[in-house]
Amino acid sequence: MHEPMPTPPLTVDGSVAATFERPAEPADPLEQYRRWATRLFWVLAIFGLIVGLLALGVPDAGPAVFAIVLLSVCLDIAVLLTVVAALGRREAWAVHAIRPICFVLLAAGLVRVIVVLTQNTITVPLDAIGAAMVLSREHGPSYLPAVSSPDRRRINLAVGALVAAQLLPLLAEPVRDGGLFGAQEDTLDLRVTLDCTGASAPGGPIPVRVAWAWTREELFSPPIDGLVVQWNVTTDGVGDPSGAVAGDVTVSNPDAVWAGAGSPAATLTQPLTLDGPSREFGIDLGRAGGLNDGSVAFNLRPADSTARHGDIEAWASYAHGDRWLHQSDVATCAW
Repeated sequence: MHEPMPTPPLTVDGSVAATFERPAEPADPLEQYRRWATRLFWVLAIFGLIVGLLALGVPDAGPAVFAIVLLSVCLDIAVLLTVVAALGRREAWAVHAIRPICFVLLAAGLVRVIVVLTQNTITVPLDAIGAAMVLSREHGPSYLPAVSSPDRRRINLAVGALVAAQLLPLLAEPVRDGGLFGAQEDTLDLRVTLDCTGASAPGGPIPVRVAWAWTREELFSPPIDGLVVQWNVTTDGVGDPSGAVAGDVTVSNPDAVWAGAGSPAATLTQPLTLDGPSREFGIDLGRAGGLNDGSVAFNLRPADSTARHGDIEAWASYAHGDRWLHQSDVATCAW
């Protein structure tokens, strides 16, 4: 038997009422584009936060380098999270900002690849790969919403801030090395003076004084400088293998200069201390108020106190952070 046909709905006057199904809502063609960009920007923001936390633990970076890295990370995170929030609200300017932001990420990734290839290493720019994947989603001009003049300003501001965040780390190395704004070796006058007058008496002291003077300031200084004073002693025509015994030290600024090593200058000064008798000093440029003149002085006494004749030569090496090492002329005296 055939099943009975369903009875169509009737109107009040008995006529048959027409029925229509509501057509399905058209899918948002930008949905994948928007969703993939949101996920990428979230991942990059979290990664940037991790990089910022790791930067806090980098030793001897110096306040200037630390400030540059921190500013770059903060700009990066601020831009990405701002765009993510605007995408969540489906604001038109944020959708338009996805494309230029991805192009910035692609360009930055390409630059990093070229740089590391010149250093014979390999890197995988995951952010650039993610940006390429986002751009592969449908985002034709016909699908993009209209934008107003304020929206265009927001887009330009977001993209400009992201470009700055990508470029700032490139300044870290020149700033750490001094660069155009840093003091170079020729701006330091380093002198050593000796006085052998008192050495004519048995066990008499030989005052040694090292003075340094700067001819200019610099914008970004390393935190710690270093100084090494070295000497050779000959008594009665024979090289004294034990050199000389160093006495008490006086310094021009006890708050900023001390006997001992300091990082990062120690990377340049400590190898010198292995090459014969020497004394090492650290100079805190923060406490010294920048590139200020200073001096250290101490007495040497020949290890052979019975020697009637002798001569001594001394020289100093000044390390400006871990940027460069400047050596003075050799000072000599005899008794």
